[in-house]
Amino acid sequence: MGCKRFGQSGRFWGLTCLLLVSPIVEAREIHVNHQTGSDQNPGTAQAPLQSARRAVAMAEAGDVVHLLPENAVYREMITIADKRDITIEGHDCTVSGADPLPADPAQWESVGHELHRIRLRRTMQDRHILVVDGKAQTMGRTKYMLNPLATLIRQEGFEAFRNELAAQYPKPQDLQEGQFAWEPIDERSGWLYVKGPLDKLEWAVRSQGIYTEREVHNVTIRNLHARHALNDGFNIHGNAQNIRLEHVSGNECFDNGISPHGACSFSVDDSRFLRNEMAVGNDFLTETQFRRCTIGESVQEEIVILGGRHLFEDCTILATGPVAVRLGYSRPGPGRKMALEEIAASGKDQDMKPQYTFRRCTLQGVAGKPRGFVVGPDISVVIEKCALTGIEFQVDARAHVQVTDSTLDGRTLTEETMRRPRDGSFRGRPKGPIQP
Repeated sequence: MGCKRFGQSGRFWGLTCLLLVSPIVEAREIHVNHQTGSDQNPGTAQAPLQSARRAVAMAEAGDVVHLLPENAVYREMITIADKRDITIEGHDCTVSGADPLPADPAQWESVGHELHRIRLRRTMQDRHILVVDGKAQTMGRTKYMLNPLATLIRQEGFEAFRNELAAQYPKPQDLQEGQFAWEPIDERSGWLYVKGPLDKLEWAVRSQGIYTEREVHNVTIRNLHARHALNDGFNIHGNAQNIRLEHVSGNECFDNGISPHGACSFSVDDSRFLRNEMAVGNDFLTETQFRRCTIGESVQEEIVILGGRHLFEDCTILATGPVAVRLGYSRPGPGRKMALEEIAASGKDQDMKPQYTFRRCTLQGVAGKPRGFVVGPDISVVIEKCALTGIEFQVDARAHVQVTDSTLDGRTLTEETMRRPRDGSFRGRPKGPIQP
């Protein structure tokens, strides 16, 4: 039915008519249950979807995605792309990068006493995580060991690469219970050797837990946990702005627990990033806030920042690797095409001065060895009301440092003591493997 104007009230009636004929889109509660659902379902509580990635793909502004049942494990990677104003309520579910390995010995080849092998596809950059009864095992390999392998295969061919990769593991006959070794077969596959029981084993096959790309704005993720990814638990790429993470965790990943890139911005509250190669890695023009988080027990470094503005407030940082905190300032070069595109899309000032603040944080070097706190040139660092123990500072003369009401090993910490070396025992980043 058409609408007509009536005298001077025509503008009012025109607006009323528009409201009557325009569809009203209501926010939805999208339900996922990977045990009972189907991706052919509409995603209601009575007919849930099966996969989180399907639910996120269909979510629109205002929608809330619920992952169920509580504490379930989702063996998939969740990609968030071109989304705005959505919420993912994880209900303490876990997004795992690993899949179960066969528990039936008949599906393995026996090659010794409690020693078995199985042929598997090669993984991302030959990163390997074996999960034994829920606990990750990497056999001491780190991402810093992988670049030379990539160069080797280009320069000397597959056979030289295969020998070098196999040499990064113990010989299969020397494995102890719960350990593993990898031996490449060809360019697509290799032998996984495992010593000990075959039940409760998982093998990491996915690169990320949660990944953002393209335009992502005002997204909230709550009560969701990522683990055992071959790269990062939370990998924030694209023009990702105002991402809110609450009660999440990124644990036991081959690279970072959480890794913001380019010029993204987000906040993280009441979360944990533990037992990764690196807990938190930021670069370039990222802007983040970590509040009441536990960060630590990493293989290499706990917090690495290369630019932007960052706040760590009321956080606990447990440093087990050589470096607790590394603060620098770097701009992406021409080879970092993705980072340059992300920065351009954000519209941020590329001359943003880096500013790093630690407020009411506890920073502890674990196991009695000094852990590095490295401050590079041309940055500003504020340390306010923090308690530090077992930390060795390495501060560039061109860095601006402000310290208030903080202690180091129970004594007052000042800018002067930060710049004065203690015993020279801080080693920096190790260049070889970490022994398992």
